[in-house]
Amino acid sequence: MKPPVKKPDCRARQIPPPRILSLMDVERKLGQQITDDAIAAGWLKHRCEKVTSVRQKPRRLFALDDVEAVEDRILCGEYPQPKGGATS
Repeated sequence: MKPPVKKPDCRARQIPPPRILSLMDVERKLGQQITDDAIAAGWLKHRCEKVTSVRQKPRRLFALDDVEAVEDRILCGEYPQPKGGATS
């Protein structure tokens, strides 16, 4: 009698992270306040816009590499300041 064949576990398969993130995904990764400040300071710029519906605004899409670069700067102790120089 042959031993039973083990089926591959679908959960064990690694799916690579997406290279393009929506604004909501960026806010989940960095936090809403940091995302807003990084966009206002020019640290984070959207790569393209995706039109999803005629009635809705286009969705801004960001590159994962840019988001990770902002995350690295935050971890190094920098914080994005708005270009106007307003500090509180």
